[in-house]
Amino acid sequence: MPKPTLRRVTSRARLRLTVGVLALLGSTVAAVATTTPADAAPARTVHWAVSRPTCAQPADPATIRCFSDKSVDVPKGTPGAYAYTPGAAPTGAAGGLSPNDLARIYHYNRAASVSQTVAIVDWYDNPYALRDLNHYDAHYGLPTETSRSFRKVNQHGNASPLPVYNSTHDNRIEISLDIEAVRAVCNKCRILLVEASSPSDANLALAENTAVRLGADEVSNSWGGPENHVSSALRSAVRHPGVVITASTGDDGWFGWDWANYPEYASDNWASFPSTSPYVVAVGGTSLSLTSSGARAAEWVWNNNGPGDSLGFPAGTPLGASGGGCSRLETASGWQGHDQQAGFSYATIGCHTHRSATDIAAVADPATGLGMFYSSKSAGHWIRVGGTSLSSPVIAAMYALAGGSGGSAYPAASLYVNHVKHPSTTYDVTLGANGYCGHNRTTHVATTPAACAQSVSDQTGLDTNNPNAIYGAGNDLQDCTFNHEGDYVTAVPSHPQAQCTATAGYDGPTGVGTPTSLSVFHDTSPGATITTAKTIKHRVTTTLRGTIHPVSGAHVAAVSWSFGDGASAHGTAATVHHRYARAGRYTVTMVAEDSLYQRVYRHRTVTVK
Repeated sequence: MPKPTLRRVTSRARLRLTVGVLALLGSTVAAVATTTPADAAPARTVHWAVSRPTCAQPADPATIRCFSDKSVDVPKGTPGAYAYTPGAAPTGAAGGLSPNDLARIYHYNRAASVSQTVAIVDWYDNPYALRDLNHYDAHYGLPTETSRSFRKVNQHGNASPLPVYNSTHDNRIEISLDIEAVRAVCNKCRILLVEASSPSDANLALAENTAVRLGADEVSNSWGGPENHVSSALRSAVRHPGVVITASTGDDGWFGWDWANYPEYASDNWASFPSTSPYVVAVGGTSLSLTSSGARAAEWVWNNNGPGDSLGFPAGTPLGASGGGCSRLETASGWQGHDQQAGFSYATIGCHTHRSATDIAAVADPATGLGMFYSSKSAGHWIRVGGTSLSSPVIAAMYALAGGSGGSAYPAASLYVNHVKHPSTTYDVTLGANGYCGHNRTTHVATTPAACAQSVSDQTGLDTNNPNAIYGAGNDLQDCTFNHEGDYVTAVPSHPQAQCTATAGYDGPTGVGTPTSLSVFHDTSPGATITTAKTIKHRVTTTLRGTIHPVSGAHVAAVSWSFGDGASAHGTAATVHHRYARAGRYTVTMVAEDSLYQRVYRHRTVTVK
């Protein structure tokens, strides 16, 4: 990567800036190094690691990229290093999470029998994907893959020719992470790997549609790019009513602010698509600590960046933070953007009528990433990998264990209804942030706006307290709590804002929180069926009846009918009358929506004589 450039640094400030960065070398390492709460695993030999992106970072931030980061062992004192203890929980290979660890943390039966297909959409070929997955299976005592349990196809859905392996843009770790994460969570799901020819919008759109056409119940997308550079074809490709489409929110923090470190920062101030699409389940990332028995001790927003990274420190070494922020292009769906009942308030996010990019979260910190296996030509390696590339397939596989969409047109809606009606279905993440100010990873408490403001002044020498002024007023947003319009803050905000800071209840970085069981994924959309007369004659009016049962506390808000002959009806009536002009076979579609903005589609084929 090119060296980062800091604008607006005056000659008067350069000496202070240099001193600030040097002073920061020690303080950042101390702040980023992870210690665990008192109830976590007992202390053992401490090792040190830093996070590195597994995919080549594009020169242009507007390019779609993958969101996986691996932990690399380094000497103690390396800038950005964090501590971990091999042999303690987690219990997986390479000091990462094992299938049992994930099941204990999020409380599900990973060996449950389900008839679900989880698709992974990636690009280029990983020629060793199946070999890696079988090695992973053998290590954890899972059955060897079969042609039914695992299938790999190109973007057209064919077994050959597969895309070329691209050594310059090596995507092998990303692909193996995605499929192994699904297998770790859902031992008996079918896995469909769809490899696009390249990470272009056109090829990814084709691969996404192919995954659904081939029968995927869930599709995981561990990649993204700034939403202002996405084509209409790709926007349409993630809209498949009744299919669970998960998408990573990204690894560069709120509004992708980490990219402000680089001269070409086209992604700055834009959240990542497809997580901003109102038709997907957008998945953020967390850090966690475990007890000695492997249970969840604490979970907070994943953010290894913080003030130390505002100057690109250490240069060219992104530390990683869960993405998110308000979409500037997509309107929030009703189930997210409207208060449904007491206990949920979208207004606190500050996105107004626009979509907030996170619905739910799961582990993403490479420090407690998945212990996974990947191969080169001659050898294989166990490594620990995280990023929101991990959290997306984990959530997709949990949906599969829960039975998929259950018929809901847009399954993310059920997350919000369950969060409100059954708060115990989610773990409320209340610590950390994905903005510049982040939090103190040592004490697991939020950094106060005042402390963050002081660090800005100390580091930059700009005599400003506002992170959003580092690169010029309002040009490169770093933290949602601070004024976006002016360079200088005389009155420091007293409270962090929920758009980029975890708070009690719903918030921007983690959405409704993280799962405590599969219950949060259970379908809450209206039950609906269509019945018709046994005999339908053309030119004779017939009756079509819809039976609709909304979840408790909701009511039917709208019903639309399409009769298959070009005619339609709209209103709230569940029973309609229609006269077919000609004999033939027609597909009748009923779309029912309840007062919680949940929608279901029902289809019935009728024969008209």
